[in-house]
Amino acid sequence: MNERWEKDPMDQKWIEEAKKTTDMVEPPERLSPDKVTEKLKWEGRKPKRMITGYKAAAAVLLFLILGGSFWLFRQIGRDNASVPDTRTKGRSGFQAGEEPAEGVSLKGGYKTASSYGEIYEYLKKQQENQTETYAGEAADGAMPETAAASENGVKTEDEATPAEAEHSETNIQVEGVDESDIVKTDGKYLYVVYTGEDAVGTVHIIEANGGEMMEVSRTGPVTDGVYRDYDSVLEIYVDGDTMAVLMDCYNEAGENYTVTAVYDITDRGNPKLAGMLSQDGSYHSSRKNGSYIYVFTEKYAAVGSKKNDRTYIPYVDNEPVAYDHIHYPENVAASCSLVAASLDITAPDRFCDTEAVYFSGDTMYVSGDAIYVAEQLWSSGSSKSQTEILKLSYKDGQMEVSANKRFLGRLNDQFSLDQYQGHLRLVATVDDYQNGGETNSLYVMDENLDIVGSIHNLAPGEQIYSARFMGDTGYFVTFRQMDPLFSVDLSDPENPKIMGELKITGFSSYLHFYESDKLLGIGREVNPRTGAFEGIKLSMFDIGDPYDVKELDKTVLEDADGTAVLNNHKAALIDVSKNLLGFCVTESVERKDGGWTEISRYVVYSYEAGSGFTERFSIELCGEDQGYRYYDTRGLYIANTLYLANAGPSVSAYSLESGEKLGEVFLEGEQ
Repeated sequence: MNERWEKDPMDQKWIEEAKKTTDMVEPPERLSPDKVTEKLKWEGRKPKRMITGYKAAAAVLLFLILGGSFWLFRQIGRDNASVPDTRTKGRSGFQAGEEPAEGVSLKGGYKTASSYGEIYEYLKKQQENQTETYAGEAADGAMPETAAASENGVKTEDEATPAEAEHSETNIQVEGVDESDIVKTDGKYLYVVYTGEDAVGTVHIIEANGGEMMEVSRTGPVTDGVYRDYDSVLEIYVDGDTMAVLMDCYNEAGENYTVTAVYDITDRGNPKLAGMLSQDGSYHSSRKNGSYIYVFTEKYAAVGSKKNDRTYIPYVDNEPVAYDHIHYPENVAASCSLVAASLDITAPDRFCDTEAVYFSGDTMYVSGDAIYVAEQLWSSGSSKSQTEILKLSYKDGQMEVSANKRFLGRLNDQFSLDQYQGHLRLVATVDDYQNGGETNSLYVMDENLDIVGSIHNLAPGEQIYSARFMGDTGYFVTFRQMDPLFSVDLSDPENPKIMGELKITGFSSYLHFYESDKLLGIGREVNPRTGAFEGIKLSMFDIGDPYDVKELDKTVLEDADGTAVLNNHKAALIDVSKNLLGFCVTESVERKDGGWTEISRYVVYSYEAGSGFTERFSIELCGEDQGYRYYDTRGLYIANTLYLANAGPSVSAYSLESGEKLGEVFLEGEQ
């Protein structure tokens, strides 16, 4: 435990009193104050409002400890009766404490509401009954394949028109499914979200002409037609002459909602607001497929007066979500609703579809035709980590809640999931809270999320740090003191098989396919004897023969102690065709007064078989005491120019050949 926690008697007393209120077992090490603090420290996104100090970490720990808290923890109810509503979705999973087995089912399901009053009564009942009971029964695990081919990886016909120059794209997971980011480029202009010191955020449009850059316009948060200093820009999409801006907003009552503002940027110097749509809840994630954007928010329900439906019914564009588009789990108490809304950027005056599900997801993966949202479940009655996954099918802006599943284990991130030819493949770490230790499992599910194949008890004592799938083969990394890279044959969904296991030092937190026969890993080097971190590590693996994976080359940035890529894949600039790899690292340096501070630099590498990784150049971004401002720097390129954005109050241009600085444009002050 952190020394400050041990020495602060008020914090320690507060925590001990919290523990006395519950019978929950001690949280796993990864949820210790040290681990939580480290996670917050290296999180790529800077929150707008943030509780600071050790009281914040203590609050996080208290939330995790208080297993009886209604609005944070999901409670499993006992109700095995069949549901006559034909729109009810199946629900299945493991009984609390049960060993990994195929097809253990929890009967019941997600029911579509028939009235707003029904939702109110559901929430009120669950609030009154804050007890946990479980119901489960074994079932045959092998299910026949019924899924159709996936659209995963297929480009849409509605993608942006060709850019005027060769340029980089946002580093995404699924080809054809775009992800929002804080910077974008179309080959002629840069679109940059800069938060500044006030953390409000403005989108700057910059004409990029090598080092001769010029800001042509900027736009800030607009809600209800006025600028508000407590609203902030989060991320953006750019598609041809259209820009979509995602904003985090608060009303006068302090309630959080999310706005998607769509601009006509035909005239880059004069963006025109074409449409602005809002939805209740804090921003969770979004995706874009073709001309459709899907935005996901989370709203907590407070059951008070039945007449004040705004407290428990999510609203979109100041109208309640239609009750027959609201779904709730009959056997689970859940006061957080996932609000999903879609819009067509070619007609942004209304939402295409809205759905709300009483479900709190923390990991999201989106294929070409399905949205998967996963939530790790917390329960004092379970001895092992569990996760529930919810599937929404989607096409052309229309969404449908289609399946859900509960399984043993927890996911590492969105790359732990992948859909291919109608099957969902995922890897999960199973924590044993009662006996200690960890194992790992691989699951293959059909279109109904029924498990058709699995492998259990992989790499005992280790946890999954990264994963990537390509076609019939999956790769994932576990770690304790060595880094096993596993390769899995998924060609037969009902009989997945481990093909190989490569043990090397350190671990990779992000995997990226580099040509058809190579796999790039970005992570940390670790001393196998002491377990101490020894820098940021780049590895190149030969996956030409999945049965005999080899580490071809590696390089270690010994002075680097962090990079946003470990938590956010969009922070990496990777272009295999240009043999280009770039990202920002932080380094701890000793000050003249004997203390320590952080500096940041952006490094650019290339890779050649036989000669390995070569650092082409390195750019120092800041001096002492300013490293935190540059941690999430993005690199983009247009033709032979590298642009660094979000690196403080400016955008800088450099030669991709030499690293020579070509120019700079400042984002603060009057335009």
